[in-house]
Amino acid sequence: MERTKNSEERGSTFSPEERKSDTMLEEKDPAETPLLGYTLSANSERDSSKSDLLSISPNNIDYGLSENCQITTLEYNKMKMWAFYIIFGILTVGIMPILSIWIVDLKVFMMYTKINGNVEEATHLKIYEKSKGSGIVELKKSTKRSTLPHSDGRILDRVGDEEYIKEIKFRYRYLTYNYCYESEKFETVAYDFHYNYNKIHSRSCGLTKDQLWESQDKYGDCTMNIIIRPWYRIVFEDILNFYYGIQVFSVVIWCMNGYYRSGVVIGAMTFASIVAELYDEIRSLKRLKEMAHYETSIYVKRIGSDGVSISTEINSNEIVPGDIILVPEGKQIPCDAILLEGECVVNEAMLTGESLPAIKTALPKSDEHTVDDFSIENTKQKMYFLFAGTEIVQSRMMNYQTPPYALVTRTNFLTTKGALIRSILYSAVKRFDFQSEACYVLFVSFFLTAAIMGTVLPKFIDNFSTYDVVIRTMNALTVAIPAMLPVCMSIGILFSYTRLYLNEIYCSQPRKIEAAGRVKTMIFDKTGTLTHEGLTATGIKVSNQKDFNPTIRNISQEIATFQSNLNIDKYDSEEIFTKFIECMACCHCCTYINEKLVGDPLEVEMFEKSNWVMDESEEQNNHKGGRYLATFYPRNESNVITDDPELNREILKLNILLKNEFQSELQSMSVIAKNNIDGSLVCFMKGSPEKIFSRCDQSTLPSNYMTEVDKIAEKGLRVISLAYRTIDPLFFNIEHPPNRKELEKNMTFLGFIIFENKLKENTAECIRELNDGEIKCIIATGDNGKTASSVARNCGIVSEDSYFRILLDESDKNAKKLTCELVKENNSSNRNRGFVVLDEEENHLGDTDEEAEENQPFIPNDPQERNANGDPFDLMMDPNSLLSVSINGKAFNHLLKMPREEMINDKYNAQEILDKVVKDCKVFSRMSPKQKAKLVKKMQGNGQIVGMCGDGANDCTALKTADIGLSLSQAEASIAAPFTSKSQDISSVIILLNQGRAALDLSTTLFKFVILTSSIQLSSMIILYYSTSNLDDLQYGYIGLCLVFPILLCICLMKPSDRLVSELPIQSFLHWSIILSIIGQSLISIGVQIGGYFAMRGEDYFTVAPESDDYTTDGYETTAVFLTSTPQYLFIGIVFNLFTKFRMPLYKNYVFMLILLVQVGITYWIIIRPAKFMRDDLELMELDSEFRWFLCLITICNGAACVLMELIIYLLYQYFK
Repeated sequence: MERTKNSEERGSTFSPEERKSDTMLEEKDPAETPLLGYTLSANSERDSSKSDLLSISPNNIDYGLSENCQITTLEYNKMKMWAFYIIFGILTVGIMPILSIWIVDLKVFMMYTKINGNVEEATHLKIYEKSKGSGIVELKKSTKRSTLPHSDGRILDRVGDEEYIKEIKFRYRYLTYNYCYESEKFETVAYDFHYNYNKIHSRSCGLTKDQLWESQDKYGDCTMNIIIRPWYRIVFEDILNFYYGIQVFSVVIWCMNGYYRSGVVIGAMTFASIVAELYDEIRSLKRLKEMAHYETSIYVKRIGSDGVSISTEINSNEIVPGDIILVPEGKQIPCDAILLEGECVVNEAMLTGESLPAIKTALPKSDEHTVDDFSIENTKQKMYFLFAGTEIVQSRMMNYQTPPYALVTRTNFLTTKGALIRSILYSAVKRFDFQSEACYVLFVSFFLTAAIMGTVLPKFIDNFSTYDVVIRTMNALTVAIPAMLPVCMSIGILFSYTRLYLNEIYCSQPRKIEAAGRVKTMIFDKTGTLTHEGLTATGIKVSNQKDFNPTIRNISQEIATFQSNLNIDKYDSEEIFTKFIECMACCHCCTYINEKLVGDPLEVEMFEKSNWVMDESEEQNNHKGGRYLATFYPRNESNVITDDPELNREILKLNILLKNEFQSELQSMSVIAKNNIDGSLVCFMKGSPEKIFSRCDQSTLPSNYMTEVDKIAEKGLRVISLAYRTIDPLFFNIEHPPNRKELEKNMTFLGFIIFENKLKENTAECIRELNDGEIKCIIATGDNGKTASSVARNCGIVSEDSYFRILLDESDKNAKKLTCELVKENNSSNRNRGFVVLDEEENHLGDTDEEAEENQPFIPNDPQERNANGDPFDLMMDPNSLLSVSINGKAFNHLLKMPREEMINDKYNAQEILDKVVKDCKVFSRMSPKQKAKLVKKMQGNGQIVGMCGDGANDCTALKTADIGLSLSQAEASIAAPFTSKSQDISSVIILLNQGRAALDLSTTLFKFVILTSSIQLSSMIILYYSTSNLDDLQYGYIGLCLVFPILLCICLMKPSDRLVSELPIQSFLHWSIILSIIGQSLISIGVQIGGYFAMRGEDYFTVAPESDDYTTDGYETTAVFLTSTPQYLFIGIVFNLFTKFRMPLYKNYVFMLILLVQVGITYWIIIRPAKFMRDDLELMELDSEFRWFLCLITICNGAACVLMELIIYLLYQYFK
């Protein structure tokens, strides 16, 4: 206990140096290496006994360890380390330790002993995650002083009120996990903020000195410092793999065979590839490090020794969870926090890609509500949250004595920004990986070569020493496994990445480029993606409670005229129109930044049409009880604010006391406004027509309410409903406002505002091109179903006027059921005929559920006609039906939760309907962000490769869940999605898919080309082995540098096709067409080389090379095989690029054509009449002209056979696909 007592003053046994070493643990921990999942695996973990496994406690935010993560307890074994790791390392010349870097189980075998889940005895843990691989971490055990009561098994001693406890923790991928003795789980060291609102407000004074020490020890510094490992660790842990090992082995074998030039060439290319990957990796890490790291000065409130809370300026690194920070205007927030006082305008583009600022308001005081999930996807509460990495554009005091302040909840890598940074550093194992398939082909090639070499060995044994036999055999085996393959694949990805960058599409995960080539389904958000971000208010329809007044088109002019008392007689109810205008003016979250009005485009347009003024100045909004959120008054010449308070008192002003922010789940927002003249309070509300319908007094609703909504929505227009109610000031307390649900009920309906959200100029053209490319396009939006269907039809996602719509009938709360209707748009006669089986709206819209949906089916007037049309579910499930399907978010969510075998009707169960929806539904309306992510996962689960395109604002989860996510954002540094496009239209989707398909086709082409070059080279080598000959070092160098490498570069330079073709590239190296092509082309090349070899031996002047202890490299056989094989490298470079649809035609690749012409010219110059320096340098024998023309003829026939073979395979593929 001596060490503990010496540390009592700071509350921890860790010295500053120890704490620093603890936070830097990842620098020496192999499990901390970025991109770990690409190099480590632990397949044997499935056989581990349960007693070896511990569990991880799940958390709301993704902390990197999934619930099914397996942890094996290990004890470091020094004896095994010496016996296996050191001795085996020496015996294998370092190979075994290198392999242990990539194979975790091998390292466990050599250095550790598994123990039966005993954390107390364990020194290390092996962590296995199915999607991210394995790693080994060191357990750090310590004792510390704590003033908090503990009843679990970790108490060591008590001295007075203090307890000395033992701690077991480890640091993994920049996060710390503590062992909980009660739950027997490792839990994330995170601040607990899951309390009701009032309890959170009770922490507004800040931390005491003891609490600060405890938090500093527990959570560490508020900084995200990505450690860039030394270059040699990056090379060994991230870059080197099985293929690079083959390359190094090949270089050694070639040099031992005397092929120094070829060995140097392969070694140089390998080195260049490693350097390029290393440079790219370090550059990416440095960029990510700059993005992650942020420091600034900031004021915090902490309780001093006298018990008084004081503000102190500190470095942001010193912030800890539980601190109260004063919100810094014009700076980034360095931590996650809950806003307790004031209002902020925040730029969240770095996290979401959303270009519009978000408005944050203070957490209300309430005992009824609790902070749930602190995440950017929590649309119900995120208006109270400040996220690390977001910029505070503007902050305002809601009380003139109290500046805006917030409670810190998370710091460093526990923040939302930290989670996104870590998701890039430690991305999951790819769903698509060619490496395993390439291994199959290479191993087959290896064993075939070994079998063929078995026939050559007797001749070798008779002519060479044992050493030479082994070296020559190994030489052939290294040729069979092409060392160039990883280099080529890396170059291909690099070229694709560069082309995307030039098109202003930024990629944070280059490995996903090939995944884009597999996409057959694209999901689009609507607003800001397919349509313009801004909306135009095209009209208003004011209610008279029985019907609607005529639609007003010139909104601003009509309002100005009304406010001048010139057209009051036009309206049946002056009060309704007055409240309508007031609701337009103040029911929104717009604000001014640098004298520019910013906010949601719909709200900006609505306010500007109201002809009112918003004043956010302190002079207008400060009052004795605090500060109004804003003040509004009409824009009228008579309403001029003056310095005379008495005159100002006569001007109508609405002071905003409370705002209930818009929530996608609730589909509404509301404000409470105070009239300065009579002191009355009014609650104004706006939202979706369905939501307002459910909240209004039914007597105030026109009888044709939903009919008008349908008429407007069918034209693709957007409808917003307005309502109000008066509030008794005696029963309203701003400190304890009423429940939102209670506040927003018994409203009086005011009318509609009609908005037009125009398609972007090239949306329809892009959708048409995607349709031509047989990409299934889907729209998933939070908007009204009929509006979404109209937009889908206008842009070409849906081509038919009729479609099936699936709804959720909630008329019986205890027996919700799905219904289906057949809807036909743009034909008023259909309303009279009826195509729908259930009036969902009459049953549902009277409901007061906070998630009320839009559903307005049409009931057939004649039951017989309804039966004649048939059950819509039966019609929808008809395999011959060409009509699309539409579904809303509630129905989709209900369908996901239903038991799979539960019957929807007499014929079909839930699983069958769900499969139909996933397959054929093209319009998903009223979808929340989480429901969009569920849709993506469900489609992936059905085997679809899914792309998602959105503006990033509410689509972050879906963008990250999709196989490829493309965010349309001006922020190049946005990490909202793997791909970010500066282009604000969906043309970037076509570019990305085209580049992805070209990259996928390039990979298969490179694979075939590299395998065939090795096959040709191996054929030459084995044929010449039978005469104890081989090609010369310079001949191999000529083939590699002058023929193969230029073709490889030219293949990579081939641009994608200028259009999106209607099929996908081959997606597997093991596809029958690729295997058949490799075998067929190999047989042709072998046959031609054998023909040239025996033709040479049949010439009269042919002489056998004299016997030697080494290869013969200047004989007639060598010359014949060399001259017949060199054109083959050119032929395969041509034929593998002749029939591609996904890249530009060969004849349009002018650089490629020029290089091929030069190569063909030089090659046939060497064959027909080589210059003397060519013969001397390449060690070619003198041949007569007749034989040279014979070689010329058979090589041309070789080329024709290659083209014919590839054409036959292409036609077969087109036929059978």
